[in-house]
Amino acid sequence: MGFGSVFSRVVAGMMASDSKIPYMILQVGFTGISGMLLLSFPLYSYTYNTQLVFGILYGTYSQGVNTLVGPIVLDLVTLKDVPVAYGFVYYSMGVGYILGPPLASWIFRLSMVYDFTYVFAGTCLMVSSVSAALVNIVKRR
Repeated sequence: MGFGSVFSRVVAGMMASDSKIPYMILQVGFTGISGMLLLSFPLYSYTYNTQLVFGILYGTYSQGVNTLVGPIVLDLVTLKDVPVAYGFVYYSMGVGYILGPPLASWIFRLSMVYDFTYVFAGTCLMVSSVSAALVNIVKRR
């Protein structure tokens, strides 16, 4: 996962530098692919090799989003609102970091199956991807 993360952050930064590729499209793509990987993980998680492939792919697609936070914030708000926007973004991320593990633990305790925690996380990422796409649509209008 670490190798994919390092690769993704560099590539996402280079892709974001290209003026032909909108930041929000990268955001929607990275988040959507991460969600699909998590949703499908229970189908192929039974061998060590497929778990390694998952780790590399998930690290690649889930960490590129972190590189895009700055440009997306600057693209969505005026310069004087940037500090508040950054605060809101990192607050929202913090809420996810705080609530995610207890919710995943609760899901596991109810079902005694880890697969459902991956489905829950993948669903959350897919909702996030759709939300980002909707922000892009509303912004254009």
